[in-house]
Amino acid sequence: MGSAVIEDWGTWLADQRHSWIAHVRAGGDGFFQIGSGVGLGAVALCVDEFTGDILVVRKSVRPGYEFSNLYALPGGMIRWRTATEALRDAIAGSLSSRCERETGLLLSCETPLIPIDLFPPPTTRYLARGVVRHTLVLPFRVARVRRFVPHAGDASVTEASWQPPAVVLPAMAPANRVILAHGLWSRLSATARRELVPCVQEAVGVCAEWARSVGVAPVSHSWS
Repeated sequence: MGSAVIEDWGTWLADQRHSWIAHVRAGGDGFFQIGSGVGLGAVALCVDEFTGDILVVRKSVRPGYEFSNLYALPGGMIRWRTATEALRDAIAGSLSSRCERETGLLLSCETPLIPIDLFPPPTTRYLARGVVRHTLVLPFRVARVRRFVPHAGDASVTEASWQPPAVVLPAMAPANRVILAHGLWSRLSATARRELVPCVQEAVGVCAEWARSVGVAPVSHSWS
C-alpha cells in the first residue's frame, strides 16, 4: 500500500488561524486528539475533472449510528503508528489506508493531498460504543487521478461510487456537506446552488453547534 504526501503543508501550518494545531496530541487509544478528547479526522475530495463527479462511499447501516446509509467522502479518524510520528505523516498514512479500504483508490506520492482552505474545519459528532464523540474533520483534495471502478472493501461502508455532487450532497452527514459545498460550490449550476443553500446552511449550523459544545471554533459559511 502506498501513502500520499501532503503538499503546501508549510503554508497550511503557518496560517495563524491554526491555533488548534498546538493542542494536537497522540492519544492513548491510537488516535490523534485535540485538547480534552476531541478527535481528529480527515477526508479526501476526489473529483473526476471530465464529468465533475466525486468519489463517495455509503455508510453501513448500524443501530444507533445517526449517519447510517448516508453518503460520505472517503476518510476517517487519524491514527498514529508511533508516538513520535509527525502529524502530516499520520494524516497521509491514515487517509491513504482509508481510501484504499473504502474505495480501492491507491494513493502515492504521485497523487498528493492538497489541504482545502476551510478554516476552522467543521466538527462532526457520532456515537461509538455508547459514547458520544466529537471530531474535527480536515478536508484534503486529491490531485487528479485516472478514473477507476471503485469498490467497497471495508465493513464500515456498503458501496463506493462516482456520483454528481449536487445529487449526493443532501444525503451526506453535516460535516461532509459543508466540505463538499466549500470545495465545489463554484462548479455547481446556479439552479443547483439555489436548491442546495438550505441543506448547506443547516449543516453549517449543526456543525457550529457541535463545535461550541466542546469548546472549539465553529466552521464558517464561506462556501457561499
